[in-house]
Amino acid sequence: MACLGDLYYKGDGVAKDLKQAANWYEKAATAGSEDAQYCLGRMYQDGELGEKNPEEAARLFLVAAEKGQSGAQYKIGKMYREGSGVLLDLEKAAKWFRAAAEQEDDDAEFNLAEMLEKGEGVKKDEQEALYWYYRSGEQSNEAALFRLGTKSEEGQGVTKDLKAALIYFQKAVDHGSQRAQVKVNLLKQTAVSSSFGTKPFSLAPGK
Repeated sequence: MACLGDLYYKGDGVAKDLKQAANWYEKAATAGSEDAQYCLGRMYQDGELGEKNPEEAARLFLVAAEKGQSGAQYKIGKMYREGSGVLLDLEKAAKWFRAAAEQEDDDAEFNLAEMLEKGEGVKKDEQEALYWYYRSGEQSNEAALFRLGTKSEEGQGVTKDLKAALIYFQKAVDHGSQRAQVKVNLLKQTAVSSSFGTKPFSLAPGK
């Protein structure tokens, strides 16, 4: 049933029909499909069924998250961090980001890194934050690549290294980052782009 919902949602082999997609997602979600619960929650969150309904989205995301659906874990984490559809709760946000990060969700890895770096809802740990930035960046997450570039450029928690910064910013540009392009242009003006290694830091600190 969830697969039928996907077909109508994407217009794959059938005419795109969000109401039909929601109908099939609803049936599958009621039957216990965590993927359908996630997809239906996303439709409520994005207002694809009328007005946005963050409360219903959060309810569905939480049900799916508790079953281990990584996308839902990230979404409910984000909602707890922002206080959208649920009461703001940074500890719960960090908990769900970590759950999704451990399943290699790059957005969750980035958000967990931010919370660890700032001490939001968790004990501040800049080394672990750096680890999760690396993990997210390895999956080509633009925000993580930009953050790693900034850290390298300014020497935030790592040795200042403009060549490494250029590598990270260029990787972010390769994934569509306009703000990173500005950084690349500025760094190239400093003539640091001659020759450098392919991996400026080990991926996991201490390894």
